[in-house]
Amino acid sequence: MVMRVLLCVALQFVETISNKQTELDTFIAEGYKTALSEERRRYCFLVDRQCAVAKNSSAYHGKGKDLLTQKIPVWQQACSDPNKLPDRAMLLAQQMGSAALGGTSPLHSSKSNLVISDPIPGAQPLPVPPELAVFMGSGLGHPAVRKLMAENVLVFA
Repeated sequence: MVMRVLLCVALQFVETISNKQTELDTFIAEGYKTALSEERRRYCFLVDRQCAVAKNSSAYHGKGKDLLTQKIPVWQQACSDPNKLPDRAMLLAQQMGSAALGGTSPLHSSKSNLVISDPIPGAQPLPVPPELAVFMGSGLGHPAVRKLMAENVLVFA
């Protein structure tokens, strides 16, 4: 009889331990599933943010591509003949020539008396970089250009 009671108690312990093991396994599986779900949610959030950044980057570079596609032919056309000066440069050169003869400043608009740029009081001209110093004997040596440089209107950075 005692053996039978002990056997029953032992079976109850085994059954209880088995039930607790099943509950523990279920708890671990649920925790694992929750952790994987949370990890997946965070991963999807990061993917969503990365996609947004990629779309913005793509749009930005697409606009840059469109702008360059428009501008490159114009730039190539402008530089097709390196010996030809642009009309604006020729106009400025003519104004400088007439200013030297007539005594008027090329910095004043012919349509109005608006001053395009006045020298900054007390400002000193910046030194000419060595790579541009070779031009000082040519066009940059022109008195009108030197005057513009002294007035800080024509500045080399």
